[in-house]
Amino acid sequence: MNLFKKLFGLKKRGYRFDTDSVICGTFLSDYISADSPKNYGKCEVYRMINLSVSGLALRHKGSIKKGDVLEFRTKYCIMNKNCFSCTHVAKVEEKLALNPVIGRVIWCNDFLAGINIIDISTNDLQYLEKIVADGGF
Repeated sequence: MNLFKKLFGLKKRGYRFDTDSVICGTFLSDYISADSPKNYGKCEVYRMINLSVSGLALRHKGSIKKGDVLEFRTKYCIMNKNCFSCTHVAKVEEKLALNPVIGRVIWCNDFLAGINIIDISTNDLQYLEKIVADGGF
């Protein structure tokens, strides 16, 4: 934050910030709510284009369709034993430290998708609000 913003308490009025980060996503089948058991499907690594408090946009390779529900993880919270042997885990960056976040695909085409965040912890939401207000990590 620059000196002017510090002196006058001003925050950036943006709703999202552009990023070029890698995140891991795992498909959830039969998702009902955060409290219900999760049926995990295949996982993939995606490149985030931008991030906001309510969602994110990412690049994919044709595997996502509208209505899909995915659990997104950063390197901070990769805990599945299969993740440690995954060749893609090294690509997941450490800039963003969030617990698992669940999102639903609200739009997509052959290579881009818009994700609405439907489950995020209160602490992570506050952390994300700060990141977005500051214009990124």
